[in-house]
Amino acid sequence: MLTRLAITPGEPAGIGPDLCVELAQQSRADTQLIIVADSALMQQRAAILGQNLSLTEFDSAAAPRSNQPGELFISP
Repeated sequence: MLTRLAITPGEPAGIGPDLCVELAQQSRADTQLIIVADSALMQQRAAILGQNLSLTEFDSAAAPRSNQPGELFISP
């Protein structure tokens, strides 16, 4: 069974967005990670960290699916 996990990275100037970008690089077959944040902020932090990041808009009506490495589902 696939678990949906929503994460709020906290203060934009803090370490939370960086941790979310790093978390996106790992593959998780049993979890759909959903980040509740500004997509521009997440892309900016990924660029600063030198990480590739693909943001997919979260759709609660769609069937859950796990994140691919480098991908996060985002909900504004």
